[in-house]
Amino acid sequence: MSTSDLLEPLASDQEAEMAKVAQRCLMAALDHSRAQRIALVDEKGELTDAPVLE
Repeated sequence: MSTSDLLEPLASDQEAEMAKVAQRCLMAALDHSRAQRIALVDEKGELTDAPVLE
């Protein structure tokens, strides 16, 4: 699966900058997390095919 399959095109430079900031916030939260397990879920709360980090 390529990156283009995962992401919709951004409409503006402002949205691209907001996406970068959001990514940095998520990475900082994960770096400081004490979670024993991190899993990606879909909108319905079900596990995706992405790997679970333990």
